[in-house]
Parts: sequence; structure tokens; C-alpha cells
Amino acid sequence: MIIDQVRELVGVGKITEANELLGYKYQTKGRLIRAQIQGLSIVIPTDSMEAIPCGGNYIGLVEIAGQENLTKIVVNESQEQTSSAVIFVDLRDFNELPHVSSLPVSIRWIEQE
Repeated sequence: MIIDQVRELVGVGKITEANELLGYKYQTKGRLIRAQIQGLSIVIPTDSMEAIPCGGNYIGLVEIAGQENLTKIVVNESQEQTSSAVIFVDLRDFNELPHVSSLPVSIRWIEQE
């Protein structure tokens, strides 16, 4: 089944291959948390069952508050079995985002660096 193949490819960081199989960019939706770590903001996925790429550096189209930018994305894998990976997004190319505790975010993954 295609969805299982896509999950497997995404899980090992083969974003380009997953996108080719899908015919469009693999997408993750979540909430942007305004906390920053080393200049990157945290994104919490809204669907805990959704496949998140393995740890590493990626490029993706990130949409927040009506703005979309080609952006660096960093995924850190959790050391605990019970929690998923943490997604960090570089917000430097976004203009004045609303100052609220969390914002909806959409990531269309393009490739692993």
C-alpha cells in the first residue's frame, strides 16, 4: 500500500522519494510554539500518528499566518520511546508573526540536506 511505503520513506528521511511516490510534497501540520532554541522555533505536530522524518536537517515550504517561505527545518529524534521527534523551524525569513502563544503551521517537506 502506498501510504505504508510513504511512511517508511519519510521515517528514514527519504523525503524526495516519498514526494515522488505521492506526486506532491509530503505535509506535516502542527502548532508553532514561540519558544526558541538556538534561533529556531519549535513546531508540535497536531497528529501524533503522522510520520515525522528521522533526525536531520531538511528544507521545506513552511506556511505560518498566511506567509510561506522556503525554510531550514531541523528534526531532533527523542531519546524516549513514548515521545516523537521535535521539529524546529528557522523563522528569520518571516515578517512580524502575530504574538500569540501558538500558531497553526504547515510544512511541505522538500528534501533532506
